[in-house]
Amino acid sequence: MSLMNIITQKQNLRLILRQQRKAFSHKEEASYQIVTLLYEFLQKKSYQKVALYYPIGGEVSLLSFAKNYQKKYQFALPKILPQHDMLFVPWQWGEKLEEGKFSIKVPKGEKIIIPDIVCVPLLGFSTQKYRLGQGGGYYDKYMHNHRGKNIFWLGVAFECQKRQDIPIEEHDQKLDAVITEKQIYI
Repeated sequence: MSLMNIITQKQNLRLILRQQRKAFSHKEEASYQIVTLLYEFLQKKSYQKVALYYPIGGEVSLLSFAKNYQKKYQFALPKILPQHDMLFVPWQWGEKLEEGKFSIKVPKGEKIIIPDIVCVPLLGFSTQKYRLGQGGGYYDKYMHNHRGKNIFWLGVAFECQKRQDIPIEEHDQKLDAVITEKQIYI
């Protein structure tokens, strides 16, 4: 398949998945179930630095996780930089955020943290643990640049976002696992 066909396929799939996610009427309940599964998963690991994301466009919200476990983990949120770069900045529940690129809320700080686990928002995913994101390439680039740093990459999505196949380009990075309200795909 040609690169143009893959790009077109991804664009079309993004439109479909955004509509499906928007139409999913049990986001709050499913997000709660995901937070519960995430906590159970992390109980078995020794991760201390957890990178979350500020949810936009109907993404799974992990904010209650940050609120409930702020004393147990050091949290961070992504900050987008020029040249398609992204980094993670420490953040605590209740700390005031500012509006960053794409109107995404980001911490004010400049300190950088390398997380133990990164929770990656998804538009879609395959059971082979490939993801379809918003299309900016920020997470793929960060994953590529930090592959050797012993970071666990956890995709976060609703079960309705699962696809049999996700079109893959050379730069697309595979996740270590994907968590939904139904299960963890490892």
